[in-house]
Amino acid sequence: MNIQRLLGQVYTQLPPVVSSFEMDRVVQLRYANARGTMFWVDNGLVGRWATAKHAVENMQNGDQIAFLGKNGEELREVSHVWFSTEYDLALFSIDGLDLGLGETLIARGVISAPIIFLGFPHGLHNRALREHPNPLVKGGLLAGFVEDSNGVKILALDGMNNPGFSGGPVFANFGRYSQPTSVEGNRKTFRSPDELRPGIIGMINSYRYELEQHGAVYSRSSGVEQPTNYFVKMNSGIAHGTPIDAIIKQLDRL
Repeated sequence: MNIQRLLGQVYTQLPPVVSSFEMDRVVQLRYANARGTMFWVDNGLVGRWATAKHAVENMQNGDQIAFLGKNGEELREVSHVWFSTEYDLALFSIDGLDLGLGETLIARGVISAPIIFLGFPHGLHNRALREHPNPLVKGGLLAGFVEDSNGVKILALDGMNNPGFSGGPVFANFGRYSQPTSVEGNRKTFRSPDELRPGIIGMINSYRYELEQHGAVYSRSSGVEQPTNYFVKMNSGIAHGTPIDAIIKQLDRL
């Protein structure tokens, strides 16, 4: 095994570290009464803001979306609104807020590798780094790829998700640019950045509740657990997400 490959394997198992570059491409949003997170993604030719579909449900071209900027909440008009029929995914443009192309890094998800996800849980934001409100960061592992109730492949993350992270990007190490430099048949070649930087493997959508195993309440008098119709929907610690491939695939169609 050569030293470069060995270092690559070690780097894959290290937690990703994001800089202001990644932070500034993640923004808190509000549409109607729903709050969430959105992030900029491009394939080198086309770029859009991405978020969870349930955070902007029923949004149409010409509607106003609120985002958290340097001076507080601002309103802008949206266009090119698109909703996925398979994933909890929405893409759109925002007047005067769209970013440049050719800068999105994506990464291949490696099962058991550390991941981080960015967002604004419970409306909280980070002002420790810059004047611009930045997202908070949480970590976990890529547990695997599972099928949802419709048979669609989604990310399964071992990480404690919270309300407000929906629509936020998930990062892992070994980022590469999303636009291929060459295509030969089904084989695509991608350029890696000059320095080691994390890439996006997907987007946070939801977290799995424990609905069955926590449906009983312990009774002191009988010493056993009694079934009940009333219980707390416990966060299981498993988060679900949309793979980055599904997002890039749609951008390739635009």
